[in-house]
Amino acid sequence: MLENKQNKIQNHLIKEGYDIKEFLKKNGEWYYFKVDTFWSGTHTIKAKDGFFGYDIQKV
Repeated sequence: MLENKQNKIQNHLIKEGYDIKEFLKKNGEWYYFKVDTFWSGTHTIKAKDGFFGYDIQKV
């Protein structure tokens, strides 16, 4: 089940334009990824599947 949620979040991030470099960790409901974007470069984000969709925050 962990991998299923993680894969859904990764697929959503890819659709949003993030290039996922690596999965870092899971902490509670949050999944942490190192990502790369054209505008922001390489940075860390945390994402979770929320009630109204995905919640993505830059760390």
